[in-house]
Order: sequence, then structure tokens, then C-alpha cells
Amino acid sequence: MWWWVSPPNTLGNFFAGLVLLFARPYVPGHRVKISSGAMGGPFEGVITGSGLMYTTIDTPDGLVSMPNAGLLAAAIGPAPEPTAREATAPGPTAGH
Repeated sequence: MWWWVSPPNTLGNFFAGLVLLFARPYVPGHRVKISSGAMGGPFEGVITGSGLMYTTIDTPDGLVSMPNAGLLAAAIGPAPEPTAREATAPGPTAGH
């Protein structure tokens, strides 16, 4: 009976994960732009994983795990491929 004591955010992320799993607005490998002020967006990157609770996106700043409830409420669309200059620009280094 874990669902009786589960916080609302956990249940929200779980049910949002189910909706996203069936609706499939994106799949791993898609390059997307996510516009959501509530999550500090916009974010742009490649979907690397999609689970029941979180979706992981590889952004220029590194991997970001986003709660599915936030993604369900966000505007998600295709993102343009990075230009040659953006693709070869050095990213942030660990520890800096």
C-alpha cells in the first residue's frame, strides 16, 4: 500500500510518466526544445532516456533529469540541429 503514503509529486511524476509512455511525444534520440518556466527552461538537447518518473536530456551544459510531471505541462517541440560551430565548441569541463 505504498501509494497511501506516497507524496503527491511522486504520484504526479508516475502518472505523467505513464501518459508520456503511451503518448510518446518524444523518444530517446530525438533532439527537442522544452519550454517551461517552472523548470527554469528553455532546455534544448537530445533525449537520452525516458522512465516512469524522470526523463534525461543531454544538453550543452550536461545531462539533466527532468520530472515527468513538469514535462507533461511543458511545451515540447523539435529542436534544430546544432551548427558546426556549436557542435565543435568546447563544453564545460569537470570541476570548473
